[in-house]
Amino acid sequence: MRTRTAALLEAGAAGLGYAILSWSVAFVTALGLSQGATFWPGAGLTLSLLVVRPRSRWPAILAGVFVAEVVMDVHFGFPVDLSLAWGVANTAEPLVGAVLLTRAIPGRPDLRHIDVMVRFVAFAVVVGPVVGAVIGTGAGVLLAGDPWWPRLPRWLAGDATGVLALAPAVVAFRRDAWRLGRSSAMSGVILLAVVVVAFGPWSSSIGVGLPYLVIPALAFVGLYAGVGGAAAGVFAVAVVVELVTAAGAGPFAEDGAFHGLVVAQLFLLMAAATALLVAALSAELMERALTDAGLRAEALSDSLTGIANRRLLDDRLTLADRRLERGGGLVVVVLDLDGLKHVNDTLGHRAGDAVLKETARRLQSAIRPGDTAARFGGDEFVAVCEAIPTMGECRQLGLRILEAATAPLEWEGRSVEIRASIGVARADGITSVDAHELLDRADEAMYEAKRSGGGLAIAAEAALS
Repeated sequence: MRTRTAALLEAGAAGLGYAILSWSVAFVTALGLSQGATFWPGAGLTLSLLVVRPRSRWPAILAGVFVAEVVMDVHFGFPVDLSLAWGVANTAEPLVGAVLLTRAIPGRPDLRHIDVMVRFVAFAVVVGPVVGAVIGTGAGVLLAGDPWWPRLPRWLAGDATGVLALAPAVVAFRRDAWRLGRSSAMSGVILLAVVVVAFGPWSSSIGVGLPYLVIPALAFVGLYAGVGGAAAGVFAVAVVVELVTAAGAGPFAEDGAFHGLVVAQLFLLMAAATALLVAALSAELMERALTDAGLRAEALSDSLTGIANRRLLDDRLTLADRRLERGGGLVVVVLDLDGLKHVNDTLGHRAGDAVLKETARRLQSAIRPGDTAARFGGDEFVAVCEAIPTMGECRQLGLRILEAATAPLEWEGRSVEIRASIGVARADGITSVDAHELLDRADEAMYEAKRSGGGLAIAAEAALS
């Protein structure tokens, strides 16, 4: 019972939405259905509903749209047989597009990917409207003796424009399809200004090509506001073009409203396709850049502690070599935890991992923001610090790290005592050692501290060359 009620409600909602959009277009154009319109948003609504709703709901959606189309056509004075045929055309069109689209892209299409957007355009904007235009025009020719020209291209362009103008806005109505911020807001302001200038009450607009400035303006919106922003911009521009051109005003209506509507259809198709493809390409390139950045960060950071790993440490030491050659100072600290195996054996490896993570955090907080904290391997850590002028400050740095590393750690209500051995090596001026050799000296000093029962050991300062 609930399923049947839900299906009836969905059919009613789909039919009502389709009827409202269709009657609005017919009223605005004041041309009647026999003359056509700039775009047919009902086609976009039906297609988008099929795409975002499960297949079990498709029969109800299509039934609601079919009934709405037939009732409207009969209301406008068309024969019942022709109205039924147009109902078939306007339901077969989105059905074909949705079937092809959902088979090619399972689930809700993510229009932020250029390959998905291309398939969306191919199936929903080209194949589906072709099917609808052929059925609808053929019915008019066979049942009413209407000429196939210009009804066929007008039907095709109107439905294709309707799908491009509305369906992406519905399908892309998801948070991650929008990029909100100052740049996206500015792109919207620019689009608004261009639309006002392009479709203003001056006759020279088309002569100097002002309307075609809307295309790069829409692409600009797609670049900065994402696919959702581009789709919303396309729909807004389509509404403005529909209103202005149908009223016999604007740059496309110089040769009359009907001819202007045909030109406007082609304009909207070009503008919408450009904006949406640019938005999808921009979103995909941005996603790839973020993914690559994440992979690079993951490759250069320790998976457990999040600080630099051995590979990044090696890079930082190489950079430090260049500063040493120019006379800069460098301090390398090696920290080794004593008794981590005992923690693992008595409290478990989760406790041991917690100790490693906390040690990394403490090491990073004990040095300056521009210095490097790295996990060298196992329970051994390294800090690379530059521009520490005196041996006294070098010793203070080692003691600060030792104090931070050996502070008791709370683990599940228990206090965990940590011991550590630290070795420090420093070079100042133009030295005969490089940063990697300084690391070895700090490592040797750390083992000296370990043999002495833990604590701090400082290697002799590297000799000047």
